[in-house]
Formats: sequence, C-alpha cells, structure tokens
Amino acid sequence: MITDLDGNIEYVNPNFENVTGYSMAEVIGKTPNILKPKNTDSKIYDELWETIYAGKTWKGEFKNVKKDGTLFWERASVGPILDKKGKIISFLALKEDITEKKATEKQLKFTLSNLESLVQARTEQLEHARNELQLSLNKEKELGELKSRFVATASHQFRTPLTVIQANIGLINMQIDTLENGFKDKLNRVTTRIQSEVERMTELMNDVLILGKINAGSVKPIYKPIDLLTIINETSRKYNGIQSDGRNIIVKINGKPRTIVADDKLMEHTISNLLSNAFKYSIGHQSPTLTVSFENNQVKISVKDFGIGIPPDEVKNLFQTFYRATNANDFPGTGLGIAIAKEYAELNGGEISVTSKLNEGSEFIIVFKNK
Repeated sequence: MITDLDGNIEYVNPNFENVTGYSMAEVIGKTPNILKPKNTDSKIYDELWETIYAGKTWKGEFKNVKKDGTLFWERASVGPILDKKGKIISFLALKEDITEKKATEKQLKFTLSNLESLVQARTEQLEHARNELQLSLNKEKELGELKSRFVATASHQFRTPLTVIQANIGLINMQIDTLENGFKDKLNRVTTRIQSEVERMTELMNDVLILGKINAGSVKPIYKPIDLLTIINETSRKYNGIQSDGRNIIVKINGKPRTIVADDKLMEHTISNLLSNAFKYSIGHQSPTLTVSFENNQVKISVKDFGIGIPPDEVKNLFQTFYRATNANDFPGTGLGIAIAKEYAELNGGEISVTSKLNEGSEFIIVFKNK
C-alpha cells in the first residue's frame, strides 16, 4: 500500500483485498483509518506516523479489522519513499495477516504450560515415592513383598506419563520450526528444560526400580567365567571421546590377567557407574585412572579421580541410599548410583570401599577374593 504525504491511499496491490476484504476502488483516496477498529489504542498509530514523518521505518504488530468486521492480527512495516534529493514524497506500507500464527503461538504456550505442570506434578509424585521407598528400605526383609509391589506399581505409574511427555515434546519441536526466531528460541529453551527434567526423572526412576528389585530379591546373578579386561576396555570406550573437557580414562594392568567367575552384566554396570562418577566429579582436572591388579588370591579394581573429593565426616555415609555429599549439590545425580554399585559388587562376591581427600579426589576399590 502506498499513501501520499497526507496519508491518503494512492495504490494497493491485489493481495491487499485478500488481507482486508477491501478492493482497490474502495480505498483509493481514503486514509488507512478505514481499517482502524473502534476503541483501538491510538498510541500505536500516533507512534507510527511520528516515526515515518521522521524519515524512519516503523514495524509492529496490532489488531486490525476487515471489511466484514472481522478482527485480525496484522504485522506491518511502514516507511517513507524518498526522491533523489532525499525528500519524503510518499509512504509504503507492507501488511501481513498473522492471525493464524498468533493462534499457533497461543496454543503452544498453553500446551507448554500444561506440560510444565504435568512435569512438576510427576516430579512431586516421584519425590514422594522416593521418600516412601527410603522408609521401606530401612525395614527388615519381611517387607520384600511390599517392595515388589512398589516396583511393579512404579514401573506402570511413571513410565507411561514420561513417555507421553516425551512424545508431546517431539510434536512441539516440529511446530517450533515454523515460528519466528525470537519466539522459537524461547520455546526451545522451555522444551529443552522439560526434556532435561524428564531425563532426570527417568534416571531417578530407573535407579529406584533397580534398588527395589535388588531388595526384593529379584536380581539373580548368572555366574560364569568372564574376561574382566574385555569388560573394562569396552566400558571405558563408552566414556572416552565424549567428555566435554576431552579427557579419557587411563587404564593400568598389574599382574598376569586371568578370567574370573562373576556376572558380566553386573560387573559392567558397577564399573560404568564408578567411571561416570569419576568423570563427573573431576571436570577440569587430570584424567581418572582405572587400575586392575591380578594378585595371587584376589583381583582388585581401583577407579581413582582427582576432583572435588568427599568431606572427611561424610565418607562413611556415601554408600547409603539417596545420600549425596554436601559438596556435590551442583552436580546432577540421584544419590543412588554408588549404593547400586555397592549392591552389584556384593552380588558378584566383591567388597567395595572408598578413600578420599577433600579437593584432591576419591578412589573406589572393589576386591574379589579367591577369583
């Protein structure tokens, strides 16, 4: 749309009728006020004319009205047209109907709000379940049946809604790509935060279920001769090359390697947990080391890091369920990983211990006797 200096419409293109419902003949010689809804805040229009008369381009979004009285959202860009001497001779306005985009944004905001509420509700339920499980884990073995029921209930009650949340996030992400960059970035931050919380809840739930199975006696080790070095090397490779600070685990072998009798899956999970913690709590420090010592009557596995360490008075509590050292609050975790590693090591006939110095690092040692 082109107007003269007094704001009278001189020309509109064919798309103008599609946007407003007015034909060229109906608006030529008239001002754009023909499209202005009643009771509209005049500040927008005052700001628009003040900007363009100053020789600048005005851009904004506001509600407008079609010929049939239908309100619609308009995005407009209005600026001066200059002659060769730089004098304003007319004004050019570009209009776009963004009503559907506004509706999509509103629906996305509503959906995200519901998702965040659902995540919050599930988080509170999971925290409550964790507290309930902590109480049950402190009771005697006759509570095994109760723990078994909890495992079955938790699996059904939490996995299904988490799957639904993840699926909805995927649908939202597909819609986000169609939006403007500013709004897209904001929604991406929200969905990323929700996804992160879902992953945290999934990790916590998985750890809770594993502990529930262990205490209910549902974990039955399958003992057989295993190549310990193969398990160590394969597990180490999973962590090498993926650390943000570029570190790799340093593996050391002492003595003559030999097979040992153990459950390979429990062994892999135990080593994986210790390596994960070694990297997590020593970011920016030297690479952790994993040392395997084949001795006459035992095999010893040591995982040592050079990170934050553990406060001296808290080392004794480290293998308790849901316990986290006070200097670990800034690191993600459930407080169950070390407890599970201890249970798995003991199911394999091993004994696990830890030594640590604050701000110098920690060393976890698993000893398998007569292996």
